[in-house]
Amino acid sequence: MALTVGGLKAQPGAADQPDNFILLGDEYYEMGIYHRSLESYSSALSTWMVDHDYREMGNCFINIGKVYLKLGLHDLSLQNFEQAAIIFQEHGLSGKLAETYNYIGLSYDGKSDYDAGMQYYNDVLDLPADSVSQEVRATTYSNIAGIFLHSGDTRMSKEFINRAMGIYDRIDDSIGIARLQIMLGELDRQAGDYESALQKYVIARDLYFALDHNKGIAETLLLQAETLMALQQIEEALQLTNHAMSLGQEHNYLEIIKDSYLLLSDLYSMLDDIHQSHAFYLQYSALKDTVYSEKLSNAIAETETRRAFLHYDINIDQLEDERRSERNTRWFVIIF
Repeated sequence: MALTVGGLKAQPGAADQPDNFILLGDEYYEMGIYHRSLESYSSALSTWMVDHDYREMGNCFINIGKVYLKLGLHDLSLQNFEQAAIIFQEHGLSGKLAETYNYIGLSYDGKSDYDAGMQYYNDVLDLPADSVSQEVRATTYSNIAGIFLHSGDTRMSKEFINRAMGIYDRIDDSIGIARLQIMLGELDRQAGDYESALQKYVIARDLYFALDHNKGIAETLLLQAETLMALQQIEEALQLTNHAMSLGQEHNYLEIIKDSYLLLSDLYSMLDDIHQSHAFYLQYSALKDTVYSEKLSNAIAETETRRAFLHYDINIDQLEDERRSERNTRWFVIIF
């Protein structure tokens, strides 16, 4: 059965239509159907490899890496992002290289290797100014803020949030601003200031609402509900969680539905309603098994097998060894 995405009807098996596979992959990614997303991106990659379209091949590696990053499979995400970086570097695509370095940095951040992550963010900022868009520069500052947040340096995290916010304000990027508001909310929650965190989440929710960004709205509602739960405001938290659940069900966002089930289980446990809590936990567990299924493992194996057919003179392991030998922590280079 064909799936219609953005007005295009993409036919599975239509190997001569890689753009359709990308559209399908994006749609599956948003819904949290990750094995289908990987299959679609991998099919597109196979076609671009035959056509020797290196820019699109690099884009496919980024898309595949983003799925692994979402799943927390950071070694696999790094392999794909590094492959993209090699392609973009060899073919002089500096703008795409900057985007890829940001994703590599996020992978290292996920592995708690903050020095390595910071190295790649430095590499973005070291690229010629005219090759890095304002949006990518703001994203880099935001990612640096994330490293400081995760490493416990609140002051420096806020410093780089402010740098990113200034750019997002200038280029009128509401999604970027919303994400920064969520990060500020996370900082407030770490400090135990839940009321302030709620204010930040409301700002982010309203920005997403103005953009009709339903997934962003649902994610922010869950953050509000978690914060209200910490304040023992259970009824209000239940209302927001149910609202997020309804959005997830309406748009088939499996991750939203899964997270809502888990939060509902915790909320009913706090109400001493063990029957309801257990029922929601069973639904959470079943959906988690659906998202992270054997089909996903098979899709990963197939995707990485296809990736292995692409050979470059540059050895990725050797490249990383060279980077490690140079990697004296350069955090202060970007601070001052």
